[in-house]
Amino acid sequence: MRLNLEFDSKAALSQMETPILWVMGEYDELFKGTLTNLKQMNLNVIYKEIKNAGHAAHVHQHKRFMSIFQSFLTKDKSIKKVEIKV
Repeated sequence: MRLNLEFDSKAALSQMETPILWVMGEYDELFKGTLTNLKQMNLNVIYKEIKNAGHAAHVHQHKRFMSIFQSFLTKDKSIKKVEIKV
């Protein structure tokens, strides 16, 4: 709740032009409602579902997850490298 008061995440997400990759396991019911809301806020959401995986799809099917993730990063030319200055 505190985060919502300090930062308007809905406004920020609705203005993003960068593609958003959302990966879930087929047995993960925890955040599927969130995905529906996110797709309504931003049309740049790319959804991938991993078979035989639950909430921690990146752990249950790590090779499949990395394949999806690497493909997303290499195919989408609108994703720019960002230099973080510390």
